[in-house]
Amino acid sequence: MIDKIHNITRWVLIALLLIGAIVGVLFYAGSLSEETLINLGIALIIVAAAVTILGAGFSMASNPKSAAMMGISLLLFAIIFGIAYSVAGNQFTPLQLEELEIGATTSKLVGMGLYATYISFGIAVLVILYSTVVKVIK
Repeated sequence: MIDKIHNITRWVLIALLLIGAIVGVLFYAGSLSEETLINLGIALIIVAAAVTILGAGFSMASNPKSAAMMGISLLLFAIIFGIAYSVAGNQFTPLQLEELEIGATTSKLVGMGLYATYISFGIAVLVILYSTVVKVIK
């Protein structure tokens, strides 16, 4: 049953990828307007998120160990974003914010996203180095 759900999820996501590529080509060919592109992009993201969440839900229901690991992963993810949010700040003056047409909150959220990306990249590099060293030692 899990293999069937996995295959269905994989093929649906591949189909969404192909649809996204076709939409992108049509946009750059001038056949689609920006508004249509954005609306189709939003629809594709919603469908991809729903399929991914449903696939993960079925997987966790059939394998409780994976549910525990998913919970730990989500907790670590939340911790990374919490650290990134606490470090991020608004680096712009009110005049610069007005010129950029953004608010202080938006500036802080963008900074949070950047810091979360930096932290995640650093963790990924450390994990790669650790696994390489462990393989060499064994």
